[in-house]
Amino acid sequence: MLDAQTREIVQQSGGLTIDFIDENHRRGYMLKLGKPGADCSSGGCSGCG
Repeated sequence: MLDAQTREIVQQSGGLTIDFIDENHRRGYMLKLGKPGADCSSGGCSGCG
């Protein structure tokens, strides 16, 4: 559950993506503001629609 201020930030940014990373020496949750795939201008990365 998000507080009102955090909810407003997430809504203004276009959403929140939460991924779980488990690679080599990296393990944990990664949170990213914005629409999923919004940083994929070429369409060549996974997760882009």
